[in-house]
Amino acid sequence: MDSSGAITEVEKEVPDRFSCSGGFAKDCREPRARARSSRVESLTKHATLVAYEAQVRKGSKTSEVQVGPDGGALAHEE
Repeated sequence: MDSSGAITEVEKEVPDRFSCSGGFAKDCREPRARARSSRVESLTKHATLVAYEAQVRKGSKTSEVQVGPDGGALAHEE
């Protein structure tokens, strides 16, 4: 929310059955993937989908990965 109370950003979990643009959710959840996601979310700013992000785990390390709405690389982190 901004200082006026308007919602500026929404993160929403993407269900397993949903196919994100570029197959991002499916790719992150494939058993053969080197890293496994625990959750994939869509990121919407000012009513526009700007990215998908996943919490990924590889061994004992956890990190966050973001891609654009088309599944491609982002110019900057959202």
